Amino acid sequence: MLKYTPYLVFLLIFPLACMNSSGPSATENTLAGAVNYEELYNVTTGEIWVYLVEFEGSSPVRIDSINPDFTGGYEFSGFDFGSYGVEAETSPSAARQYYGFRDSDRNATFDIGDAITFNQYAYISAFNIPMYEVGMIPDTNESEFEPNDEFVQDLGIIHTVHISGYISEGGFTPPDSFTGDLDLFKFKSVWTGYLTIRLDWTGSANLDLFLYDRSGFDVLDMSANDGYDTEVIDRSIYRHDEFIVLVASADLSAYYELSIRIE
Repeated sequence: MLKYTPYLVFLLIFPLACMNSSGPSATENTLAGAVNYEELYNVTTGEIWVYLVEFEGSSPVRIDSINPDFTGGYEFSGFDFGSYGVEAETSPSAARQYYGFRDSDRNATFDIGDAITFNQYAYISAFNIPMYEVGMIPDTNESEFEPNDEFVQDLGIIHTVHISGYISEGGFTPPDSFTGDLDLFKFKSVWTGYLTIRLDWTGSANLDLFLYDRSGFDVLDMSANDGYDTEVIDRSIYRHDEFIVLVASADLSAYYELSIRIE
């Protein structure tokens, strides 16, 4: 039985006929990120094109392009103030055809709602792009299986996953040990970005949320608020970082929904 203790548990630029004849101006603005190589088996870096898009009104116009590097990374710099987004696609000759964009408002449509507005000099990093055909990050739905108190449920390499689970028994022994059902989930980050973990449940149970390193010994973050039905952990992470998430109850059993998202 695992217990909560301090020891537990991610250039080649080719000519592009720009619809905007002026092109980007030489300023200090920079927009950088990565495409998700984990989805792109049988596709080489030279077959992937990433586009800097300027929104003129509500219409997106591609004004610059680049191949990502071997890690999936890309960077656009030297463009003027305005509203910009990023999209990507594979070449028509690629072994597999993909298209994706940074869907900031999560509505599966690439439009002004996905733009970042530069009205002062800025450097934006970790602007990551999924490469699914539909151009959005789909939620992956998982069911928590038992037992996973000691045998951690491995979610693999993820950017987003939604888990429906059940804590069958609660219990807590002061100062720092959970004695009931422990639900443990292991995952690896698909790219450098921002991790958000959200735990929701109904009822009067007191559930807590913990984030551990890959070994399960060091607590990296936690959310354990009394009297709430939501716990949230937010932090910056790096490509291929590995973590273990613990969901536990200090008292009563409860059904819960756990979302892990990396942007």
